[in-house]
Amino acid sequence: MKVRPTTIKPVFLLIAPLITSSAIVLSPNQANAATLALSENHIEFSGFNFSPESTGTFTNTNATVVSNSEFVRADANALAFLSSNPPRGESFSIAQVLGDGAEYAGLATGEASLVGQFSVQNQFSFNFKALLNLKTFVDDSATETARAGGELFFALFADNDLGNPIDVFSVRGFLDTPGNQDNFGLNVGSNVSLSQNLNGSFGGNTESIFALFQGSYQRAFDAPKQLTLVQGQFSSASTAAVPEPTTIVGVLLTGVAGMALKRKKNCNS
Repeated sequence: MKVRPTTIKPVFLLIAPLITSSAIVLSPNQANAATLALSENHIEFSGFNFSPESTGTFTNTNATVVSNSEFVRADANALAFLSSNPPRGESFSIAQVLGDGAEYAGLATGEASLVGQFSVQNQFSFNFKALLNLKTFVDDSATETARAGGELFFALFADNDLGNPIDVFSVRGFLDTPGNQDNFGLNVGSNVSLSQNLNGSFGGNTESIFALFQGSYQRAFDAPKQLTLVQGQFSSASTAAVPEPTTIVGVLLTGVAGMALKRKKNCNS
């Protein structure tokens, strides 16, 4: 089975020094914004002992802002590639929203995924580095909100059985400032060896999650196998300043719903 770029979109729904040149640069006035939400995910693959026979990638970004002449900026970026010679891969997604003023809202999302199919003998192995970085800040917790979410995973499937992964690595996090929905989760399969650097700051007007991983995957098989490697990630960031109930939140939610429907339509195409 050859993998086309569009193939990875429904597959992604089944499981639903790093980032330098890709980072969004802030100007001095934006660095002092009253709200900030940032989500970035990045993964690099190297050291494959077999080259992929077919590959596919998918990226998607969206940005929406609503403002009555207040400053608000939403940015998103995403990249994914997987090569056969040399066998290596990389993907990242980043979403960032900054705002300053009395009434505004902004949302940014980015997603990236890749897939590779391998014909392996008695063993399959590779190395990887992964990053999940989330940050939120609000100046006034009574009228402002900032949220950042991120999820990154890879999974291995055998013999084109895309409904049952044989191994998984995943990390996810969410910051809700000044709310109480912060969370972090990590799932490491038994054939993944991992070293990690985890840091988090929760509560108050500034929150963050930083998770850096360096690891390897190795698994032995009794017979030759057809393996499919699927990697995906999603970044989301949003901020809002709403001094009292207004239509601005409803307008933004309508935009978010439209983005979600568009994403579903694209994934089913």
